[in-house]
Amino acid sequence: MRRLSLLFIVAIMLVAIWATPATADWETRTEEIVTVNKGEVTSGDLWCSGQRVVIEGTVNGDLLVAAQQVVVRGEVLGDIIGWATEMVVEGPVGGNIRLFGGTLRVSAPVQRNITAYCLLDITIDRTASAGGLWGTTAAFKGEGIIRDRLQVSAKRIDFGGEVHGEATLQAEDELKIRPGARIESLYYASPSELSEIKGAELGAVERIPLVDQRQKYAAIMWHWIWFLGTMLMGFFMVGLMPHRAMIWSNTHYGIRSFLRGFLLMAFVPIAIFFMAITGVGLPLALFIGLFYLLFILYSQLPFYLWLGRVFIRLFRIERNFSFFFLLIVGGLLMAFISTIPGVGVGANIIATAFGIGMLTQRSSMPGGHGMDVRSPAKPSGE
Repeated sequence: MRRLSLLFIVAIMLVAIWATPATADWETRTEEIVTVNKGEVTSGDLWCSGQRVVIEGTVNGDLLVAAQQVVVRGEVLGDIIGWATEMVVEGPVGGNIRLFGGTLRVSAPVQRNITAYCLLDITIDRTASAGGLWGTTAAFKGEGIIRDRLQVSAKRIDFGGEVHGEATLQAEDELKIRPGARIESLYYASPSELSEIKGAELGAVERIPLVDQRQKYAAIMWHWIWFLGTMLMGFFMVGLMPHRAMIWSNTHYGIRSFLRGFLLMAFVPIAIFFMAITGVGLPLALFIGLFYLLFILYSQLPFYLWLGRVFIRLFRIERNFSFFFLLIVGGLLMAFISTIPGVGVGANIIATAFGIGMLTQRSSMPGGHGMDVRSPAKPSGE
């Protein structure tokens, strides 16, 4: 269970890094029990980790959290982003909720959206509301108000709330719509057809095919096979070029690296296409195309190293780590994020663009075979 918990913590860190522009300004609290007392107001974004996190005051920004249990009774003016075995939100949230974990229970207004991947259950109480909700879990129960779109995939779904937009409900075992439910338009997938429900106000209703879970699990299996192959390739690269690994893991990379990588990723295929249609440039186009494919395959490896270093430093661990360990940490993080619908594609594009930018950046640093996470890295001059 501890290993599984660590993997989820690693996964959520990418969401935080990707979605938040100023992680360096966050206040950090790491204790067994972290408490923001009633009446206390944090000066900005807050990062908490421990066995239990209790928010009874006001977080004047985003809340990034990794804990066994998280209870929010106060107010969070920004987003809640985190991992928790159990998260209970009883106070208002001014932004989004993005969660990996075991269970989520929301009983207060959420100004924007809820995105949750929970192993056990998601519960939206009658007193709760949200802009939109995207969830994957074993059991889902909703009684609150969803102002925009609801999309849930679960073994069991029990819904008796309101959806002022489109609802897509995929239940592997049982789908129950309670009397009093109000749904503007419903797309559902379940083993049995949904019969007319007295007391429920349903607009357009359409049954859609239930996703074959065997195909889903096969895709996940191939995803992890690809990940293991990438790790082996990364070990070979780190062993062959330890000096470059030192540069990739210790250099600060900014928006310029991302933009350079994104432009190369987008425009090189266009250039290859125009060379190919001229006829004369076809051999060159084939050569550049092969080189480009190899570049794409290798591009995320330096990003894994850099991401592993960022993760270790966020936890302020006073220890040197090998490049192989950093590669595994960053790779696991990306592997889990890649399996999240709607997030995985964007994260991979960002990772690939950053990786290409890192590979094409000219920088130098004294060689070495390990990384000291205690000493801050100097800017590369970008």
